[in-house]
Amino acid sequence: MYADNAIHDTKDEADALEKYRESKEIFRKAGMNMREYLSSIPGVTEKFPKEDQAKNQTDPKILGVKWDIVTDTLSISTSADHRIQPKGRKAKRHYDHLPERATRRMVLAFIGAIFDPLGLLSPAIFPCTISAQTN
Repeated sequence: MYADNAIHDTKDEADALEKYRESKEIFRKAGMNMREYLSSIPGVTEKFPKEDQAKNQTDPKILGVKWDIVTDTLSISTSADHRIQPKGRKAKRHYDHLPERATRRMVLAFIGAIFDPLGLLSPAIFPCTISAQTN
């Protein structure tokens, strides 16, 4: 078994620490070591043993998606900024100089550059994909 991340929804510090203990025990019984714990509840991460704390606490990711532990939000970014320009032209930054009308190639390049392993953006991306395929 390979586990990238386990996500627990907790209501408070006591619940977070209890779920930490429970998950450690479950994985211990399975002969596995769960590690790299991180909590968005202030002060909880420091209560985990040092060897179980996440090494990357400033820019963590959950299943490949950036997690802001201060605001407890997930964010998805795209590397498509430069790909949505007409062929041969590069944007100076972000979406500068967009043409009035996007080409099929530009739409598909933009959609293809979005890394969304959980499918959170699927409801927004799917209509664009269908439109690009049918037009």
